[in-house]
Amino acid sequence: MSLFNWEEFNLSLGIPSIDDQHKKLFSIINKLYESSDSDDINEVLKGIISELLDYTNYHFSTEIELISQSEYPDVTDHKAAHNVFTQEVIHYKKLADENKLKTSDCSMIFNYLIKWLSMHIDKIDRNYAPYLETRV
Repeated sequence: MSLFNWEEFNLSLGIPSIDDQHKKLFSIINKLYESSDSDDINEVLKGIISELLDYTNYHFSTEIELISQSEYPDVTDHKAAHNVFTQEVIHYKKLADENKLKTSDCSMIFNYLIKWLSMHIDKIDRNYAPYLETRV
């Protein structure tokens, strides 16, 4: 069972392709929580964080492409917010690659990622949704 359950929160933007990508991001992040009892935590985290970084890059590029094609006025600020998240994931990847993460770090990383992503969707992504409703 995952700690974060998409259905319990009201994070849907009403844009199916973006909502599906957000769900996938949460699914990957949930793997962090689920892996906290793994015997070889660094190897597990390397895989999960790499997957998260790859999917984050895919999602953010998709999102920016869509909102750039709309008349959304805050594309630059949106890109900057994405960069904050990406840099944090890169930091975690570096720590995992250097075998510097412990089982106890899973909870801290999980909490940061879940909080950041849910706040970003609810407070920032929600702002562009009206600009995409007629396009997607």
